[in-house]
Amino acid sequence: MTLKQLHQQVLSLQIMYGKNLEVLQLEVVYELEDEVVEANKAQLFEGKKSDGSNMPPYANKPGKVRLYDEGFFYQGFFVKRTGSFPIVIDSGDDKRDMLVARYGEQIFGLDKIALAELVKDHILPAFIKKIKNELDLS
Repeated sequence: MTLKQLHQQVLSLQIMYGKNLEVLQLEVVYELEDEVVEANKAQLFEGKKSDGSNMPPYANKPGKVRLYDEGFFYQGFFVKRTGSFPIVIDSGDDKRDMLVARYGEQIFGLDKIALAELVKDHILPAFIKKIKNELDLS
C-alpha cells in the first residue's frame, strides 16, 4: 500500500465516521466497559473521587470512605451508552442516589491519573487496532 492509498483510506474513515472519528472512539470505550468500570472502582476503593479530591475519613475506623461494604454498589457499575463524549459511569445499585447525595457525582468517573493510565494501557491500543482493522492493515 502506498502512502497516498493509506491517506485515501484515512480520509474515507473520516467521512464514514465523522471528522474526529468519535464513533470509533466510543465503540472502543464501550467494548472496554469492564476495564473502564474496574478503573473507577479501583480509584474509589483508594478513597479518591473523579475530581481528584479525597473521600472523607471514616468516623469510626481508620482510612477514607471507600463505599464498599458487601460490594453491591460496585457490582452495579456500568458505562452509560449516551452516544457521545464525555463517557458517563453510573451504578444501578439501590444505594446510588443516597450515596451521590452524600458524596457527590464525583464518585463516578476517573481522575486525570486514572484516565491517563486507562487510555495508555487499554483504550489507545484498542483504538489503534480498530483503525488498523478498518483500514485493512492488520
